[in-house]
Amino acid sequence: MSYRLTALRIAAAAITAVGWAAACGTGDSVTITTPECSIYFGGGVIPDPPDGAKLCPAGACNYQSQQGCPANENCFPHYDATSNTVTATCGEAGGQTAGEPCDSANQLCARGLVCADGACQKSCCGGDYTACAKGESCIRQAVAFKTASGDVISYDEGLGTCAPVGGCKLLDSATTCASDPKRPVCRIVDPTGAVACSPSGDRDVGEACDTDHQCGVGQHCAGNANAEAGAGVPTTCVRLCGFGSCNATPACPAKEGVCVHFTRDPAGVGECTLNWTGPGLGVPVDGGVLDASAAAHD
Repeated sequence: MSYRLTALRIAAAAITAVGWAAACGTGDSVTITTPECSIYFGGGVIPDPPDGAKLCPAGACNYQSQQGCPANENCFPHYDATSNTVTATCGEAGGQTAGEPCDSANQLCARGLVCADGACQKSCCGGDYTACAKGESCIRQAVAFKTASGDVISYDEGLGTCAPVGGCKLLDSATTCASDPKRPVCRIVDPTGAVACSPSGDRDVGEACDTDHQCGVGQHCAGNANAEAGAGVPTTCVRLCGFGSCNATPACPAKEGVCVHFTRDPAGVGECTLNWTGPGLGVPVDGGVLDASAAAHD
């Protein structure tokens, strides 16, 4: 994802207050200077969503659009024991809805759903979040298929499923993701800034990261990863910071730059950014929380 710097540039001039005091019977002018901090906006444009239907694994039908199957059937992953492969195939549509239990024989999922981890889930491909219901995003990948005999074979990572987003806080993973030991880290999970509890990562601040090697708690894989339009900008882990006031926490360590809020970041959150030369908004150090929605940035 490429980011356009905003046109906003307000100098951090000191705010001056003039007071009068009596000294030896004369009036003296006293200037009180209130120091300022800068609030930084990185801007950025959320890319158009991917064309999920075109990114679905090849087969006789399309998981996301259901094209290729009659109205009473469902496009689902079919295992061919002869070739030991999985392909998209039309078959009987069941009555199990999203979130309900399923198996490969008796509890079949309804049209547009696939059976993943024992529950019916909405099909989506290539991270296309527009295929999901409100409050969900295409953030899970169906990269493995379990056969009737229990064997697990790799599958095309293009097939995904929709999952809930918005249920955690980036700066408080320990509390908001505590109930999901498999996904203990709150992350930004799609280009719109949606967040969700996610698996732990094995990379730290400053280290290269990608979909398979995510960052630690309180960090973001910044740049142009697969979920961010696939451009060729290296992706590295950056620390997340509190944004919106001079004393917001957590703050950025001096060696990691300043806290910059990009369009991809949820409200109240920024990213520690080295060598930042973009625009900033000067506000009094003892001022209140900035209303970012009222600032002239895009």
